[in-house]
Amino acid sequence: MAPKRASRSAAAAAAPPAKKAKVEPPAKPAAKAAPAKAPKAAKPAAKAAKPATKSTKKGKTSAADPKEFVNGLVDICKVLMSVCESTMLEDEEKLIVTTTEDFNTYGAGILKLLPEEARMPMMKMSLMYQEELDHDPFLFTGEDDYEDEDGPAAIEGEGDEEEADDDDDDDDDVEMEHVMRPEHFYHFKTYFTEAEAAALIEGVKEGGSFSLAFEAAVAQMLADDDDDDDDGEEEEEEEDEDEDEDDDDLEWDEDVPWKEA
Repeated sequence: MAPKRASRSAAAAAAPPAKKAKVEPPAKPAAKAAPAKAPKAAKPAAKAAKPATKSTKKGKTSAADPKEFVNGLVDICKVLMSVCESTMLEDEEKLIVTTTEDFNTYGAGILKLLPEEARMPMMKMSLMYQEELDHDPFLFTGEDDYEDEDGPAAIEGEGDEEEADDDDDDDDDVEMEHVMRPEHFYHFKTYFTEAEAAALIEGVKEGGSFSLAFEAAVAQMLADDDDDDDDGEEEEEEEDEDEDEDDDDLEWDEDVPWKEA
């Protein structure tokens, strides 16, 4: 018996189902090209250097040299130290000792050439230096520091008083230079304009305003000293007695006599 033919339906059922074809999604539209960025503007060039100051631009130098300025102030200070008059007043009842430092009598002509705000500082500098120079510790030095008045030093010095005086002056100058330093006066620049400083530098030179004031102050002081010497001749004996009393006051050893009862 011939086999039966399978019906189409049965064949269709037996055959595996056909795979569905994958549907590709529509291609994405190409991304829009990004607009090209405009190139950054170049950075501005560095600021031009500030124009030089007038003094540098024109090559102008300072009218007043600071070193010459302070050297001139040192000269002024030295003269004021020389012409300042010190007076001590003693009040035994009130127990007050008053010391007056007079710059006016002989130093006014010098000080008035300075700017007003520089006058008092200059007087104080003069007093400070004078106090420093006066602080000679002779009371506290040993006996070996001094030669006997009748010793070899005194004998060799006989007849050479002028030479000894010159040596003393040289010693004083060295000591003064050691104490007085130009750098101590730089703060005086705050009291002077540049023009005033330049005038001072010229003034301390020979024939300048300060130089002439120096000469006038010293000449007047020496003239007054001569007048005082002439007037004091009549009181010479009294002065000698006072000097003897002063000498007694300078005795410092234990043999000083007690006051008489």
